[in-house]
Amino acid sequence: MSETIESTDLPHLGRDFVHDPYPQYAELRESGPVQPVLGHDGVVQWIVTRYEDVRRLLVDPRMSSAMTKVLKPDHADGQKRFRIDETLQNAMTNQDPPGHTRIRKTVVRAFSARRVDGMRPRIQQLTDELLEKMDSTEPVDLVEALATPIPVAVSCEMLGVPVADRPFFNTQMDLLMGAGNAQEKIGPAKALTGYMAEQVKLKRADLGDDVLSGMIAASEEEGRLNDRELVASAVQMLFAGYLTTVYAIGVGVYWLLKHPEQLADIRRDPGLLPGAVEELLRFDSPPVPGVLRYATEDIEVGDTTIPANSLVLLSVSAANRDPERFPEPDRLDIHRPDIAHMAFGFGIHYCVGARLATMECVVAIGSLLSRYPDLELAVPDDQLEWELKSFTRNLAKLPLYLHGKPA
Repeated sequence: MSETIESTDLPHLGRDFVHDPYPQYAELRESGPVQPVLGHDGVVQWIVTRYEDVRRLLVDPRMSSAMTKVLKPDHADGQKRFRIDETLQNAMTNQDPPGHTRIRKTVVRAFSARRVDGMRPRIQQLTDELLEKMDSTEPVDLVEALATPIPVAVSCEMLGVPVADRPFFNTQMDLLMGAGNAQEKIGPAKALTGYMAEQVKLKRADLGDDVLSGMIAASEEEGRLNDRELVASAVQMLFAGYLTTVYAIGVGVYWLLKHPEQLADIRRDPGLLPGAVEELLRFDSPPVPGVLRYATEDIEVGDTTIPANSLVLLSVSAANRDPERFPEPDRLDIHRPDIAHMAFGFGIHYCVGARLATMECVVAIGSLLSRYPDLELAVPDDQLEWELKSFTRNLAKLPLYLHGKPA
């Protein structure tokens, strides 16, 4: 940066922000298209909050995703930085073209729409099994009982991971997401990458009909991915699918219960559910406070210049509530037309697993509402805890009465 920013003078994305970021998003959006803020981790970042600006910058080549190559613990400008976990630096989310293009082509080939759509019966079966286990007159935590195990099971099956190893993945994912700093991430990150490295060796000797085998086959045919890239891509797919789907199921059900008239519409017409899931993703998007990028040059946004070498938060969750793009953006409306949200990103980094995540949400939420028509929240709103893990905002727990509140 050309000058040091006094972090004490900056808006702080702190505890209240995690509980409900949207009032502060509105203030930031109204005060200008971009400005420096102090993140919840104490790092100075420039946040972009308007829809058209976020959309444009998501495809701007000056916004680098390869931050592992440029961020260091200490910068000459004196600004506090954090270190990106170097274990997963070969994942395509941490790459710019041409490396990103090469990796993504191989992953997309293995992660085809045909393969994803073919998972729907299995997702339904897994959901039904979990709902059967949930049946109780006591409060059930939906996050633990349904929202978490579905993406873990589906991602593991897609990658060809044995059923017996799912608890290991669940534990390591929780440790990785709950890590407060880069040092705490080292253990679970190494555990996950070490496991996947062993799986790559095993599957290379005996390819199966799973995504990881497909990635190996594609890389061997075209020489596109080395082993480190294969491992990083597999862990990234597990990580990304876990985060978004856990969030979307739990928070989606919460907001439907808070809007009973719209929930009633879905009960009358289950065909509304796919559109409702898209609106829920717009209304309360998982990436909070935003998608992280690194400005390789000075970048003009309106009348403001983001200095080169700055961290930038492209806040898709704020953009999805921009009144210039969405009429009455703070109102949940499952009948809303043209829901062009950016919860899964935009451009070359658009989430490869978006189709799968959306399918999991539709199946899980639809099956839950069908099986338990008297579903109710078991605690008042002020007893719910919102948490921020790995740039994803989520409910720590969602206690529900499956058969309505006891008399």
